[in-house]
Amino acid sequence: MLFQIRWRDVSSVVVAVVPKWVTRTSLRTQFRGLEAFPLVVTPSSDPSSFPMLTWRQDWQLRLVHAIDQVPRQYQDLLDCARYVQVPVGNLQGDLHVMMLDTLYARLLQKYQHVWWGPADLDASRAATYTLVDGFKPVLVPGAYTHNMVIDLSLDGLAIQALLSDDGQAASEENVAFRLVRQLATQLFNDVVSTKSPVADALLQHFYRWMASPGAHFYDPNLHNLMQNCMHQLLKQVLAQMKRLGATIVYADVSRMALTEYCQKLISTQFTDKFLRLVPDILSHAHTFPTLAGSHLPWTHAALELVKCFVNPSKSFVLPDIICTQCNLCRHVDLCREPGLMDDLSALDDRDEVVQSWQCPRCTHLYDLDMLEHRLVHVVHTQHSLPYQLRELVCKRCNLPNESQLNTLCGCTGTLSLDENASNVVEIDEIFRILLHLAKHQRFGYLQETMERLMH
Repeated sequence: MLFQIRWRDVSSVVVAVVPKWVTRTSLRTQFRGLEAFPLVVTPSSDPSSFPMLTWRQDWQLRLVHAIDQVPRQYQDLLDCARYVQVPVGNLQGDLHVMMLDTLYARLLQKYQHVWWGPADLDASRAATYTLVDGFKPVLVPGAYTHNMVIDLSLDGLAIQALLSDDGQAASEENVAFRLVRQLATQLFNDVVSTKSPVADALLQHFYRWMASPGAHFYDPNLHNLMQNCMHQLLKQVLAQMKRLGATIVYADVSRMALTEYCQKLISTQFTDKFLRLVPDILSHAHTFPTLAGSHLPWTHAALELVKCFVNPSKSFVLPDIICTQCNLCRHVDLCREPGLMDDLSALDDRDEVVQSWQCPRCTHLYDLDMLEHRLVHVVHTQHSLPYQLRELVCKRCNLPNESQLNTLCGCTGTLSLDENASNVVEIDEIFRILLHLAKHQRFGYLQETMERLMH
């Protein structure tokens, strides 16, 4: 049937709705007739699974929706292909990452720079996801009762850091990073001069391209240089805010919270409401009983509660979780994120677990398998090796073992792994957090990895 369509006089379009895991090679192998057609893959954000009972109706609706979206999506692909000057059939995978790889490769070739790839880098270094430790978020805890706290979202910090970089630091020493800055400048000039929507989209996905290990020109060194530029720019912004009289409550590369003393708003909206509560508050002022053995200076119940409060949940921050739809980049605390606090271990449907992992801006679902593999990679590259290379110490004299072949210490004491080292205690705590997280979010691969390492 496909060959009959191919040799018709009237031009035809063949639309195939396939899951995400079906590659081009397997698709052409299963359907021989597709070899006679150019294959253009259009992106889709629909879930890959179908309901068990009503899958026919759901499949038909998705097919009609996909056919309706083909003209617009194909026109967008044509615009992208014309901008980067490649055949439209060669656009595959992550579209914006591939386009930036192509533009950057031409820039490297223009300046006779050597191309590199993941195979040219160390295997453990080429796909390393570093946790947030180089730049600590600015956090000023306190009670801001007389001020209004303004929460601001920071977007485009990476591009602004590249455009405002004076080139006197690491960008002058690293030629590849200087070419990255030149590529960002070219895209910005195209947006300003020609109002190109493709160049604007590439600028929005620029940092995701630099932070994506799936990119052909991904380099952890370039990623670290980019983060350093972003942190330096953020420090300048915070310093300027302080000079203008603002008080910084919290700040990182994606979010900033400032205090603003709105005297008029407080006097008109909140003063009368607060004054009505004063008699009730004063009637319960003496809440601490005076006992025979009282010795602690308890003066205010609410203050003592705040001083004694301990967060029942630990913290584990996974940096640079980027939405592929709206390009929102966040550092997500997997243990304290409001949308991830529900226990999903009892759910039978995998799709219900996926629904909790969505972007707060556009509600686009994150790739849950990618996040799980990223957590496993963090365990293997940063915590597994030091956990397994613990020293053997003697239980009797508490001295480390000097020989690798002895089964007993020189004092005839038995040997055991050192459990008191500071890094071992910290790694044990991280392992317990990740094991609970795997059970909480139904990460089977992560749970199996943690159970194997801990037992």
